[in-house]
Amino acid sequence: MIVDVHTHTPTHVKPVADHERHTNDGWRPDRQVDAAFSWDDHAEAVQPVNKAIVFPISPEPGESAFEMTW
Repeated sequence: MIVDVHTHTPTHVKPVADHERHTNDGWRPDRQVDAAFSWDDHAEAVQPVNKAIVFPISPEPGESAFEMTW
């Protein structure tokens, strides 16, 4: 059994528009990571695993999680 113990909720419900895509090179020491992704992207990424633990994305100080936009 493969368990991914650290994934995050997507930033987008629907596919991410090209102008909203961006990467973050501080999240992993070995490569850049797509910082904007959809539920379909998340489902594809966890396809090889049997179970995944999904953490919500923390909003910026003073920002509601329901107001997050990219």
